[in-house]
Amino acid sequence: MRLLADRRDELGIRRTETVNRIHRLLLELMPGGAKTFLTAPQARALLATVRPRDVAGRTRRALAAEMITERARLDRKIKSANKELTTPVTATGSGLMDLRGIGPSSAARQIGDVGDIARFPTKGHFASWNGTTPIDTSSGDNNRHRQVGQPAPEPGPAHHGDRPVGRRLSALGLNRRAPARRQAMEVAEGIVRVDGIRFSNVYVVVTEDGLVLVDTGAGFVGSTRRMCRAIEATGHRPSDVRDIVLTHYDADHVGGLAAIKARTGARVAIHELDAPVVMKKEPPRGRMLLVRVIYRWFLRPVTPDRLLKDGDVIGGLRVVHVPGHTAGSIALVRDDGVVFSGDALLADKDGNVLPPDPKLAEDPDLAAASAERIKALHPRPLLPGHGAPSPARTAP
Repeated sequence: MRLLADRRDELGIRRTETVNRIHRLLLELMPGGAKTFLTAPQARALLATVRPRDVAGRTRRALAAEMITERARLDRKIKSANKELTTPVTATGSGLMDLRGIGPSSAARQIGDVGDIARFPTKGHFASWNGTTPIDTSSGDNNRHRQVGQPAPEPGPAHHGDRPVGRRLSALGLNRRAPARRQAMEVAEGIVRVDGIRFSNVYVVVTEDGLVLVDTGAGFVGSTRRMCRAIEATGHRPSDVRDIVLTHYDADHVGGLAAIKARTGARVAIHELDAPVVMKKEPPRGRMLLVRVIYRWFLRPVTPDRLLKDGDVIGGLRVVHVPGHTAGSIALVRDDGVVFSGDALLADKDGNVLPPDPKLAEDPDLAAASAERIKALHPRPLLPGHGAPSPARTAP
């Protein structure tokens, strides 16, 4: 098991070195270089836009292409190595991988280094061996201890033990004492709702081809970070987001679009009738003056990569045109009955279905008809743009 863990660590080091070289070459080939989190396909697409004419530039481009190919190869090897490690770790019956901060490599390393825990007569013997025995650092009337594996604020007493094991255990202890705030709640199979986004719902959908983000929130401070953490909670990286689908153009659904698009590099899709507002070629229709001012001065224009129509399919979700709230409002339907309704059909905090507010609709009669069309789909569940998910087929 330790041999497999060594191999996995070596692959990680090689990938880090390769990524650093890719970033260095891209920085020399294009102003500003590339974003920090860059997948091999994204780097390849970026490199395709560079056409240097001088010999040095062409050489750098060739080297970058070689490094990108190497990065993709290392990614595949690391994925395979993680699978190889998971099998023996699981076979030991260890629950290490269930703990926050412990993956297949760390678990295998810990099990391989420790061996049979029964060889230690007491937990004190084990703590002494791995270097996590508390050391008295008291002064005067202040009584306190620190673990050997933690750095001393000043030169302290000598200590012994297996320091790498101690450091891993200390990190694990810190993680357990300070659990992460929940960043996402699973609302259906392969779908999580991002926590902490004010005023509207943002969903992350896991598909075979990557992730789909449904709406982006209002763009308040910290919302991009929350979306990225929710993405990571699914076991993916922000760069794994392939498409950002907008249910309509309201600011509380598209305000975070520019930032999260820049962070993920994902394609943006919206219905063709709402696209001009997101591009700031047209003002929002039928909205109060304050809303129009917000659009004019605070929203950054984004050009969609795809204009949607009724019946289109994106990320395994079928587009249903439900105009009324806005001319280009859409619902998204998954084959298993999950429906994302945007603002065309809402719910309260308990998941009770609510009709759209006619005062906020461009066309109230059309909005009411669209709400009925969504109900006729018998969502299971309904994932609205506002309110809690509605779990049943029921409609008010």
